[in-house]
Amino acid sequence: MGCPSLPASACTHSKVDWYEFATSQEMIESSGTYLSGQDPAVVGPGHWELFEQDFDLAAERLSNNAFKMTIEWGRLFPDSTDGTNGYEHLRVRADSQVIEHYHTVFAALRRRGLEPLVALNQSTLPSWIHDAVGCRKNIAGCHPRGWIDRVEFQTLSAHKSFRDKQSQSPFACRSLADKSLPLRKPPAL
Repeated sequence: MGCPSLPASACTHSKVDWYEFATSQEMIESSGTYLSGQDPAVVGPGHWELFEQDFDLAAERLSNNAFKMTIEWGRLFPDSTDGTNGYEHLRVRADSQVIEHYHTVFAALRRRGLEPLVALNQSTLPSWIHDAVGCRKNIAGCHPRGWIDRVEFQTLSAHKSFRDKQSQSPFACRSLADKSLPLRKPPAL
């Protein structure tokens, strides 16, 4: 999050559990959350906009040959995909500008000789899958509860379609990113 020159509408992805959690006044004031109260869209590092510079640093200054990243599902699917069947229907629900952005990102990595390693889920989930504020307050009574309810199967299905070069999935990018893993840090969940 955070973009130095893009308008907020092109940068901020507020429909994710982490953003809603980090900007919730109730969570900011809650002891034990250790939130600064600053808006991540304003103070974030700006990778969504500055990825080319980040990749230059990785390739040239750090001499990396790979770059680990994740797909931000809240950007790709800001609204629920519940009840959506088939890749063509998913494509209609997906944000086409976000799909294009990720293809641009993968191409930028390749131009620098960086192999993309894609974790299909790192930590954040779309808000329609996980109510981070509600679950922090009452995990037994919150809804939706993210991984507890149903997301593991959906993420693994997304991973399968991502890995399949012949897939008609809107997020099938195997030709651009050959290495992927379904979860970045499953034990942390």
